[in-house]
Amino acid sequence: MSKVTVTQLDEQHYRVSGELTRNSISAERLLNKKPQSDHKTWYFDLSEVSRVDTAGLAWLIHSFAELKQQG
Repeated sequence: MSKVTVTQLDEQHYRVSGELTRNSISAERLLNKKPQSDHKTWYFDLSEVSRVDTAGLAWLIHSFAELKQQG
């Protein structure tokens, strides 16, 4: 099992790597806090995600919704 990690590349770009599965996400947050930038769009590179299940996909969608609500 590979834990999910999120690496900030610059103000707008992030890389998600590892596994997005029921066993690896638990209470992880996509970002610990809202990105501090004037940009209204953020990009997430998922090319290094090695495995995804339905729980991981739901976590990803929920995380994006949280970011959108924060502004």
